[in-house]
This record gives sequence, structure tokens and C-alpha cells, in this order.
Amino acid sequence: MINFFQTGVDHKPIFQQKFDAYYKKVLTTDNAVCRRNEIIKDGYSLAPLLVQAWESFKSEHEDVRSMITTISCPVLFTWGINDKFVRFNRNKGAIKQFKNYTLIKYQIGHTPYVECPDTFIKDLQEFINEKLLSSPTSY
Repeated sequence: MINFFQTGVDHKPIFQQKFDAYYKKVLTTDNAVCRRNEIIKDGYSLAPLLVQAWESFKSEHEDVRSMITTISCPVLFTWGINDKFVRFNRNKGAIKQFKNYTLIKYQIGHTPYVECPDTFIKDLQEFINEKLLSSPTSY
């Protein structure tokens, strides 16, 4: 992914076409079309940020998996089950290590708050009301 986004940093002409195709696989629903088009339009300006993000994923000091078992507060995971790049099956083991997690899966691509915003907001509000507001436990 770093090499892909680096072609945008380098302003290679092929980047825009490939970035368009990539984001059509990331944000897959009709609800996401407007936002997806905005992102695609800004591909060259987003490329440096995306290179930085993907580089950080492989950085040892950014790996916080060892901290998972120390987290006791409620954690909400919302997952686009049709995500072709951040696959649920590769991450479910880490999710299950959290002591107090809620997992909500959506039949979408990558971003619930963009692809199904009404459902996401409802689910987020229910999580906050149930896990955070109704039980004033300190974590």
C-alpha cells in the first residue's frame, strides 16, 4: 500500500485512475458515493497522509497489541464485513482479547459512519447509553 500511495506523492499520472478504482472497493455503498467522490478528487493531496499512515502500521513503537489486555473500559468495534483491505478475519483474534468489547458488523465496505450513517449513529448512541451512561463505573 505504501508503494501505491507513494505514486500519488510522486504525482504519477496512473495514480488517479488506480486511486479511483481502489476507493470504489473501499466505500462500496450508494450512501458513500458523494464522500467517495470527494476523496477520489483529493487523491494527490491525500497521498502523503496515506503513505505516513501505512508506514506507521509497520512501526514497532506503534504496535499496541500488548496493551489490549490492560484495557477495561467499554470498547465499540464497528466493522464493514465486506472490507477488502482491512479484513475482519485477520483482526477478530485481537478484538476478542479486549475484556469489555461490543462488536457490530455491517454489510458494507470499510466505513460505517459514511456508508450507513443512520444505522451507525443509532448503534453508537445505544452503545453509549448502555455501556457508558447507564453504569457510572470507573474503568
